[in-house]
Amino acid sequence: MLATMIMTAVVSGKDGLRKLWSRIIRWRVPWPYTAFAILSPIARFILAAVLIRIFQDAWLDLRLLGQANYLPYLGWIVLPLWIVTFGFEEEIGWRGFALPRLQKTMRVSKATC
Repeated sequence: MLATMIMTAVVSGKDGLRKLWSRIIRWRVPWPYTAFAILSPIARFILAAVLIRIFQDAWLDLRLLGQANYLPYLGWIVLPLWIVTFGFEEEIGWRGFALPRLQKTMRVSKATC
């Protein structure tokens, strides 16, 4: 994401950064779909917790939620960290910087390969 910001500033200046940020924060998805995208993982998590409780007679250890074996224990801070760093930054680099420039000289199907 940082590389995208730097390259956009170098190539397009402040106007390019303004356009990039406007595309990042623009919300084009209807609210029912947004609610489904947010609530369905929560519903699956609750279902998994209940099934584990039924079949293993134990509750999930929420302290381990989002933990990775290569990171120290970060507590609940790990959830926002995963949300921000897992794919979001790559999408800004690809869709925010590289793809629009590729599509100026290529067909969409070729630019996305």
